[in-house]
Amino acid sequence: MISIDGHHLGIADVVSVARGNNPVEIAPEGLENIERSRAWLESVLATDRPVYGINTGFGIFADRRISLKDSKQLSRNLILSHAVGTGPALDEEIVRAAMLVRANTLAKGYSGIRRELVQTMLWATQRQQAGVLLYNFSQYPIPTVQEYAETIQKVAGIRRRVFQAPYALLYPMSWAMDSCARLFGLNQPVNPTRLRKLIRSNNIVPAVLQSEQYQNRFDLESALRDWKSERPEDWR
Repeated sequence: MISIDGHHLGIADVVSVARGNNPVEIAPEGLENIERSRAWLESVLATDRPVYGINTGFGIFADRRISLKDSKQLSRNLILSHAVGTGPALDEEIVRAAMLVRANTLAKGYSGIRRELVQTMLWATQRQQAGVLLYNFSQYPIPTVQEYAETIQKVAGIRRRVFQAPYALLYPMSWAMDSCARLFGLNQPVNPTRLRKLIRSNNIVPAVLQSEQYQNRFDLESALRDWKSERPEDWR
């Protein structure tokens, strides 16, 4: 029996679970870490204190406050936004190893999740047979955030007149605006970091798919249109 607490999982332990399907449990120290982290999260939800990803938006929407009644929907949307997989199924031992390492990370007690989630992951690890693990995926070449936004608006039929300014002019202006806003403790939307994200691609590169010369079935627009045709309710 392998016990995980977030700090003492070794390579030999991972191999014994991945290849030998050794049973795994959460050590008392790991359970204590998880419960402490969850209690902290519950205390945050009971106050008006802004904490990133809990009662705020993500990424460029980090300054958007999310009400308590909408936090459940926020979590659901985050899961749905990552619910995608592609390519050939992974070997069972690779999936077991990945799930074990993730469960061990959660046992460190920094995520605010419930103990039931980690226990469910370990239960699934013991019964892993399908050889399929969902993971973040990006196309290659990887679209920029701006390309994502423009394509989504196109597929959704959203028509908006958007003011456009040259990046070479807007970027230095954003630094000046950000410096002035900081002096007065203000938030302002034209943030230099956000501007860079608009023209830079995501930082997730599907290296394995590239090395295997995997052929994407869809480009970004056709993939979104396929999604819309199958689940139009998601686009209302």
